[in-house]
Amino acid sequence: MRTPGRARRTAGRTATTLLAMVLAATATATPVLAAATGPSSTVVVTLRDQLAGTPVTDRSADLLAQQQAVLAGLQGAAPTDVRHLRTANVMVATMTAAQQRQLAADPRVAGVAPDQVISAGVSPAKRVTPRPQAPAATPPSLPPTAAPADACTGTETEPQLEPEALSTMRVRSDDAGEPTAHALGYDGDGVTVGIVTTNIDPENPDFQRADGTSAITDYVSFGADGLNGSGEAAEAFGDVSSIVAQGRVTYDVADVINPLAVTLPDGHCWIRIEGVAPEADVLVADSQDQGNLTTGGLVQGIDWAVANGADVLSESFGGPVVPDRSALLAVQAANDAALDAGVTVVVSSGDSGTTSTIGSPAADPRIISVGASITGRLASQVGGYGMTRFGSGGWPDATIADFSSSGTTVGGGTIDLVAPGDAGWSACSTAPQYEKCDEVGNRDTPSNLLAFAGTSESAPFVAGIASLVIEAYREGHGGASPTPEQVRLILTGTASDLGLPADQQGAGLVDARAAVIAARNLPDPAPTSPDLPAGPVEDSLIAGDAQLQAAATGSTELETTVTNAGPTPVDLSDARITVEDSTDGGHFPIAFDPAAETYADGYWGGTLVAATQEVEIPAGTAWASVRVAVAPGDPDVESTAEIVALDPDGTPVAWGWSQRGLRIWLPAPEAGTWTFVLQAGADNPWTGELAVDLGVRRTLAAAAADTTVLAPGATTTVRATVPMPSAPGDVAAMLRVDDQLTVPVVLRTPADLSAGPVELTGLAFTGNGRSPNQVITREVDVPNGTISLTAATTFDDGFVGDVLGMLVRPDGTVASVTGNDPSSKTAPRSLQQTVAPPVAGRWTVVLMVLDALTLKADADIGYRMVLSTDATARTASGLPAGEDIVAGSTRTVRLSVTNPGDTPLEFTVDPRLAGEVTVDLPVASGKAAQTLPVTEFFDQPMFVIPQFSTALTVQAQASTPIVLEASGPSGVPDLLTAAGTSPRVTVGAQDLVPGAWSTYLGPVGPVVGTSPAGSATVTAQVRTARFDPTVTDAAGHAFVSATGEVPDTVQIVEVAPGATGTIEVRLQIPATGAQVVSGWLALITPPQAGGPTSGTVGSNTTGDVLALFSYRYSVVPAPVTTTPPPPTTQVPVPPTTTPSTSTTSDTVTTPTTTATTSSSRELSATGAPVETPAVWGVLLLLLGGAVLVAVRVRRRGEH
Repeated sequence: MRTPGRARRTAGRTATTLLAMVLAATATATPVLAAATGPSSTVVVTLRDQLAGTPVTDRSADLLAQQQAVLAGLQGAAPTDVRHLRTANVMVATMTAAQQRQLAADPRVAGVAPDQVISAGVSPAKRVTPRPQAPAATPPSLPPTAAPADACTGTETEPQLEPEALSTMRVRSDDAGEPTAHALGYDGDGVTVGIVTTNIDPENPDFQRADGTSAITDYVSFGADGLNGSGEAAEAFGDVSSIVAQGRVTYDVADVINPLAVTLPDGHCWIRIEGVAPEADVLVADSQDQGNLTTGGLVQGIDWAVANGADVLSESFGGPVVPDRSALLAVQAANDAALDAGVTVVVSSGDSGTTSTIGSPAADPRIISVGASITGRLASQVGGYGMTRFGSGGWPDATIADFSSSGTTVGGGTIDLVAPGDAGWSACSTAPQYEKCDEVGNRDTPSNLLAFAGTSESAPFVAGIASLVIEAYREGHGGASPTPEQVRLILTGTASDLGLPADQQGAGLVDARAAVIAARNLPDPAPTSPDLPAGPVEDSLIAGDAQLQAAATGSTELETTVTNAGPTPVDLSDARITVEDSTDGGHFPIAFDPAAETYADGYWGGTLVAATQEVEIPAGTAWASVRVAVAPGDPDVESTAEIVALDPDGTPVAWGWSQRGLRIWLPAPEAGTWTFVLQAGADNPWTGELAVDLGVRRTLAAAAADTTVLAPGATTTVRATVPMPSAPGDVAAMLRVDDQLTVPVVLRTPADLSAGPVELTGLAFTGNGRSPNQVITREVDVPNGTISLTAATTFDDGFVGDVLGMLVRPDGTVASVTGNDPSSKTAPRSLQQTVAPPVAGRWTVVLMVLDALTLKADADIGYRMVLSTDATARTASGLPAGEDIVAGSTRTVRLSVTNPGDTPLEFTVDPRLAGEVTVDLPVASGKAAQTLPVTEFFDQPMFVIPQFSTALTVQAQASTPIVLEASGPSGVPDLLTAAGTSPRVTVGAQDLVPGAWSTYLGPVGPVVGTSPAGSATVTAQVRTARFDPTVTDAAGHAFVSATGEVPDTVQIVEVAPGATGTIEVRLQIPATGAQVVSGWLALITPPQAGGPTSGTVGSNTTGDVLALFSYRYSVVPAPVTTTPPPPTTQVPVPPTTTPSTSTTSDTVTTPTTTATTSSSRELSATGAPVETPAVWGVLLLLLGGAVLVAVRVRRRGEH
């Protein structure tokens, strides 16, 4: 094993710190927030001229000269601790606040970012296939099934090549006549792949080359326990095996199977494992800390791999964040910096299912996003999914995996392509520090042979094939390397169409042989080897875009370039945009016979029972989607649900496994009677419904090429005018050119609210039990002058689960995060959120279903979303609008809003004054004081950021260097500092999201030995609009203190759906005159910070501004009291007065609530008077009954 942390020589690339490049790339994302006075602080300064035309190796002198010239013009003492980067025009220095402002105004400077803050990504969930409950104790009544003889053809001396994916992807084969990339001589030689993953043993015998060296040429850890730490190692072993397993170890599958489930031919199944690029070098970064993958570990791992020579990065991690494309995600920022440095980045899409669950960083439009397909030989070998028990032989390998995260992203993209991910054999270890290296069937017995699955397998397969592409390209182009985008386009352009919708397969299944041939032959300005011998050729068209996207109404123009990388001219007259429709193929109830025979499942484990359903599929069906609703017998116990689809000949074509619901896809299904075998855990069978959707493919628009017949090596442009879908939402289409090229297209139509509210409906999917189960994205155009934007959603009866709702501004920042309350007795399936006033432009509404199941055997359970503007119908009476008010008096104001949704609404008042104040934030959850290294991940502090804030600073004081991360309620922003003992995250107004922010303290790596012990304290300050503690409710209780604390006595108004709630507010007029007072009263739903272990999705929210009422008045002295005149015989006549809607009062009255249908749009966001309805008192009398039912007023501490 190489010495941990030792830098390897990098050909053609300076081994500078990528982390600093990320700092440079994102330096303009956060403005300078230094105060006018105060101590010096460290900043990252990015200059505008990045010397793009100068080779990286020749930039140093010019960069230094430019940076020194900028510093020379600063006033005051010279900055200290100046560090000049060598590849990017960036410097890091400690300087005063005045100097920071001077630099920010310098036209030579692109941005100044405080304290080396970089954008960070969400701490992701690992992409290992989820595990069900422990196997049932009840033994099966049926004997084991026999594995097919052709699934095990090897011998102990000549073991069978695994994984099967090598053949499916045309990488290599035991058949010497099979056309593969390996047969052409490509094996990854000279290419380095960096894998950001978990812990591993580099000395595993299957990673050792014939010369005794390890294919893992360097291995470091970014966790507190260093290289001695334990953790879930299955991920790392699977990643590395998929790329560089050497095939030097012979395994017997008989050692790891469940003998109750399957028997093997002659009792054995001898195999060897090889990777797709066994001659590549692999760098492994263990980025988990205390068993958790962390943002700090991931970013440092990416930095280390690129700095040490990686040509390709393989990343099998991610998580749901909104928005999913942002410069405020550190992993994305680090990946983008790696791409800028010439490194190809491959990321797994996720394992949450096909209902738009693609996570970040896979949603980054620049990386290669990989979904999963299936290869069935392993499942046949071990007796999984009932294939060998119910099928007539054979196994599937031409459809997508049921767990593969696909669909569309929040940003409007989809996956690029798919590779096998269910499942393949991998080397592993029985040593106790390498967790989850278990026998197949979830028997928790350590094993050196692992059944590896998930898009975690798909991503390293594609990363390995990317290394083959780089190797082939270099051979054909005089040693020059392709750009990351060229690698991406070669892979997607040569992928094999599976015949499924574009948002499920991307461009199709990766094809290694076609890719390396295209890479070698692709026309390019780079020099070509003069003595390059003639090589193999295949027909190949390469598009100029991996995928196309459009968000519009009416119609849109799409275009891309097409290059002929093949040997013959291609007729491009058959170019078109196709789209997928579906028809109902039937709905069928599913139930299990209590007396049914039971059998053992060999893949997932447990004892199962089965039920079958036959379905007729007509000829000409483009594809079929099979959905299964699973209603568990006991909702509190996880169910096991499996399905295998058998074609009319009985051959297995697809399968699925889940704990909640099932969905599988059948490409170009053969006409006839299909049999679907449903399977359930014998100890907790379920009832359900199977629904079949039959795909119909039609041409949406013709596409035309500038050149009809494209010669070899030539490039042309293909254009199409495409009608946009009429209904708001996403539609997946495909650009098809000569049946050789498929380019995914995502068409997104926004909702138009100009004619009133828009109601949107769709199906709700419970997914496979891994969150998110489903992500629903809709865009909506908000016009100027809109007072409020509301999204209200209700799921059908039978749906149970947690749903997170988010409203995203046109600039990509999150304005609102809320959740439903599954425990609610009145509206457990509903949620709503409002932003007031919303900025004009195109907003994004996102619903994230995180933990759902169905209690009904209904495959068509759906949801209804209503988008509306100004539905809160706000009103105000008594609001000052510029008049004079006597000093020391009290002004009574009544504020009302209507609840437009199906969810009970709670609101209170947030009173503010003009101007800003800096306040210390209390810890809302967790503890400020932390012991280092951190072991209690869910006990780290959270802080609630109030509305109307413009700057946030989170600081840690530590006894040993750490990295500090702070992330908003939706995961964006997520900011990470450079290492230090006083790290500080600073967020500016543009990126600051109100609500609950999480923090995380991480170790600095690479860690040799263990991370130093110590302690740290985390604090937070916020710059926000001044709180007004003088504003009270009618009982005299203040709504907020001067520092933002909300007392337990605060009045909260509860409003039933459709009703109107009113709150009475008292403005205490200052006792001194001659001043102008301005501010606003916001009706808000309070934010929540329940903490990451609260168990309720909606427990960490932003709170919403339902209505905003601005006011302004002048304080005038009270009238001077004069001595009354002496009595006379005349009777005085009182003066005539004019009634006014503005009233003053120095009395305290009881709170008033009402339900009213009156509304007004006269009040603008800056405050214009609203007249009190003349029949106010009459309405109170008429609607008194409704008041008691619809609206309830309580104090904060009451329930």
